[in-house]
Amino acid sequence: MNIANIAAILAFFIISGIVVAAPLPLKLIVNNDTMQCASFLPGDECMDCAPPDGWEILGPYGPCPEDYTLVTVRSNCQGFENERCCTKWHSGASGDCQNLVKNDLTRECAFVDDAANRTLLSGWMKMPENAASWLCPHDYNWTTLTGTIPAKVAQYGPVNVASVTNEADFLASLGNNVSGWTWLTQPGQSAAWTFYNLPTNRRLYIYLAPLVTRPSGNGGGSGYSTDVRITCQLPRPEGRGLRLR
Repeated sequence: MNIANIAAILAFFIISGIVVAAPLPLKLIVNNDTMQCASFLPGDECMDCAPPDGWEILGPYGPCPEDYTLVTVRSNCQGFENERCCTKWHSGASGDCQNLVKNDLTRECAFVDDAANRTLLSGWMKMPENAASWLCPHDYNWTTLTGTIPAKVAQYGPVNVASVTNEADFLASLGNNVSGWTWLTQPGQSAAWTFYNLPTNRRLYIYLAPLVTRPSGNGGGSGYSTDVRITCQLPRPEGRGLRLR
């Protein structure tokens, strides 16, 4: 093959965007207890495979030992989590792409630890449940995604809303319990919420949507008002008041 032909082949792979993963040489494995043999592919650049329990690699693939029966077995394989193996059109076996996330607006891909249990920033998508295939388009750029949101924090528009999910993190002083609601009806009564994983390097805003009504027995209804005092208790004995705007 001359230099011109080699250059043409290289140009084809570069233009097409194909990512190549070379398979490892085929091996012959045997089970001496059952006197069986089988072909075995150790994997490639995107997957590592081991023989099933009870089987061992005899050497390069060739004829079975005398009196052994040729069978087909399933290997124990594990894909690799890397950019090459999770890019569309790559050759070879499939990688481990469960932690792959994509952004179709910025045309980017990234890996996120434990992506299935993470809430992602706006525009990013994780692998759908029961997806048959989940790969990064070959014309997207790979990036490092550091702005993930802990599982206890949901995203609502441009505002990250921290939710109280455990009953032990909500406490209310004695009040009237009506239909599962705790009503604060007397001066001095209070309610407390405990939040976790809040950022400490910027301002925090508290948005309240209180329900204020007349005491039970007076008809209820909306459109009433009351004064509310809010304080913040830090993870230290002293408290700190909040300036509301």
